[in-house]
Amino acid sequence: MQRVPKRSPSVPFESYYVPSDGKASLEYSHFSLEQFLSNSSFEPFAWTYFFLDIPEGSAGALIHVQIKSDKELNYELYSRYGGLPSNESWDYYASRTSSSNGSVYFSLQNSTNSDMDLSIFYAKEGTWCFGVKHPSDKSNSQTYMSISLQGCHKNCNQKGACHSSIDESGLTFYSFCTCDRDHGGFDCNDELVSPNGHIWQSVFLIASNGAAILPAFWALRQKAFAEWILYTSSGISSALYHSCDVGTWCILSFRVLQFLDFWLSFMAVVGTFIYMATIDETSKRAMHTAVFILTALLAATGATRYANR
Repeated sequence: MQRVPKRSPSVPFESYYVPSDGKASLEYSHFSLEQFLSNSSFEPFAWTYFFLDIPEGSAGALIHVQIKSDKELNYELYSRYGGLPSNESWDYYASRTSSSNGSVYFSLQNSTNSDMDLSIFYAKEGTWCFGVKHPSDKSNSQTYMSISLQGCHKNCNQKGACHSSIDESGLTFYSFCTCDRDHGGFDCNDELVSPNGHIWQSVFLIASNGAAILPAFWALRQKAFAEWILYTSSGISSALYHSCDVGTWCILSFRVLQFLDFWLSFMAVVGTFIYMATIDETSKRAMHTAVFILTALLAATGATRYANR
């Protein structure tokens, strides 16, 4: 089979395969299967084989095979690396009723009586053979087959973005999904938080910053206006930061909000100790200035770093 690179691929090596004898158009990723089926008058079942090459450097991709028919499928699909598959010798197998789904490198999904959809993960580089076992007498059904080389399984289920990277050797690429905040798993198919759960988590997280009202009220009662401004600003900036972090609303960029949250939190803690210290006002102003510069430097150079804890 001939490999046809996809136009504007999201990851390297994305392509599809079509028979190289000219019977199938290169413009379409699928082809009619019936015109390639073998005939046999001695056995009830016949075999049709398709050979394809996985290019070097694409071992991090997956082979996606799909068979669709307008009638009930009575085909079996066998695959083998580096040789012809048979009933006794195969690497992966799938039919309408069963498969070799026990392998972590194989997935049979969304299959029905007229549709077979399977994926082989981390396909070895080299020659693969797919054998279609079918009845010798051809039916009047219309069946289409497609074989493609993809980066991410099911395009991350439309719940994330597919990215690619290169391994340390620089010779092989691998792809991975970056999922949205509510999903996880290698293909973003695992729901981590339900929509309602995400809403309640966001509400409680943002509302928890209301705890800053207590120290702000205490500072106002003590007429410590500098500390009152600090506590109030810290609570507001923290609420805005968490609102942006959970995807609700971002009044400023995430980086700016993160800096304000960590910096004002540092200042609120240290400022409380300085206010309660029994030292003269001149020393307190000097300590405030030093802490002002130091905490800003810590927040700007990575507030979540282990060294800054």
